[in-house]
Amino acid sequence: MKNKPRKATSKLVAELAGVSQTTVSFVLNNVESANISEETRQRVLNAARELNYVPDMAARSLARGKSNNIALVLAQPHAQVFVDEYIPNILTGINQVTQQHGLRILVELVRSDKPHDVYSQLLNSKEAAGIIVNFNYATDEDIAQIAVCAEEGLPIVSLADVHPDVFSVSVDKLGGVRKAIKHLIGLGHKRIGCISYAPENSNAHANGRLHVFRRTLETAGLTYDKNLVRYGSYDPDTGYTAMKSMLQVE
Repeated sequence: MKNKPRKATSKLVAELAGVSQTTVSFVLNNVESANISEETRQRVLNAARELNYVPDMAARSLARGKSNNIALVLAQPHAQVFVDEYIPNILTGINQVTQQHGLRILVELVRSDKPHDVYSQLLNSKEAAGIIVNFNYATDEDIAQIAVCAEEGLPIVSLADVHPDVFSVSVDKLGGVRKAIKHLIGLGHKRIGCISYAPENSNAHANGRLHVFRRTLETAGLTYDKNLVRYGSYDPDTGYTAMKSMLQVE
């Protein structure tokens, strides 16, 4: 019977590198306060690679004193997650950074029509070292919960500007709408339509886009025609239906 290959351990890495297990732990967990020389750090990394050593994630969490997970909370209808091209870009972008720091992404889906308190639970339970929130639209309950987390000093960032006390990173989407309309006007078009991604009056952000659409037309001296406005429901099928309807307008 063939013997199973010996599993690499931090002790073996330490022996091969000629250092202590504590030094191995400090190097592999990027403990900056340990003051490890570059030469020693490289010896440890080379030994770990040679032995194909894979650190125990639970042990790494213990060494760091916090979770190895960064939670991405998607506060939007579940069906939209699978058709929204924005989400894969968010995931890959976050992953590029977390991998550099030995962290993992924990994805949590929440529904606005069901009570939840996922934000404080993830942070207070130590399941996540921090939270990134992506809103399709933010309910008053969501905003209140993440504001409380921020006030308590818990690490949380929103991918939309939803509250003055919550750190946020956002795209100037309204500015993008304005720029697109001005581009069409600059090409000489006068009858410009708009398909909203959301049902009529369903959320403030969609309403904001329509407001910018209307104001940009009127500022350019063009008439806003409500017959050239259609509404989708967060998916390509309703957008397709809205476009067919618009193309029938005389």
